[in-house]
Amino acid sequence: MAAKPNPDAKKAAKGGAQSAWMNGAELIDTLLHPDSRVSQVLTPKEAQGLASIRKLLVSTHIQQNFIPADLTSGDDPVNLFLAEQFGGVRRKTDFKKAARSVLNGLKFIKTAQSQVALKAERRITLSHKTYLPPEWHRLSTSRQNYLYKLLSYGSIAR
Repeated sequence: MAAKPNPDAKKAAKGGAQSAWMNGAELIDTLLHPDSRVSQVLTPKEAQGLASIRKLLVSTHIQQNFIPADLTSGDDPVNLFLAEQFGGVRRKTDFKKAARSVLNGLKFIKTAQSQVALKAERRITLSHKTYLPPEWHRLSTSRQNYLYKLLSYGSIAR
């Protein structure tokens, strides 16, 4: 079962440069043309398989000529959204950029966790070091200094 060349593919091709998808579809049209040597060698099942591949190529591919270039180029999120939702354009994922973003996020989380842990440790350490009984605050500064010298490590070590 040989497929006839698709006139829609030729119309789309006249609009500008052809994509690799449409070139592939035209190649299959050429192979399936009744005058080609290949079509004479193909079994009907093989010809039908090629025709279905061609149909998939054409039906799943949207010609970029029909979508304005400003919608598919640039980093404007509105244009990219419109092209994706209503034009069938699928954005290519930049895996390096995505991996870098994930790694930066993980680095941020790790840094934030260490900062929180450090602050909590300082808080605990300071609260233990700065605990003074209420009587300490009732002493005069000279008495505080005298008591500090009596209870210092150097005095106790003697």
